[in-house]
Amino acid sequence: MLVYLIKQKNTDLYKIGITKNANKRKLQIQTGSPQKIEILYLYESEMASKIERFFHKKYFHSQFDETFDKIEGEWF
Repeated sequence: MLVYLIKQKNTDLYKIGITKNANKRKLQIQTGSPQKIEILYLYESEMASKIERFFHKKYFHSQFDETFDKIEGEWF
């Protein structure tokens, strides 16, 4: 599996996830995104789920804006 870091261009929003096919996943995410997205980083690992969970926990606080409203979805 691959761990990916995707960025929404012209924003400070990032998405961390896992996939078997990075190009297919990018197209799926792009469909629901008003901004162009780009894959910044891919890392192949047998422990992809654990790595993803680690980063989701590490950046959980980043899912909220300055008024403590949650940013839509799993974007950081």
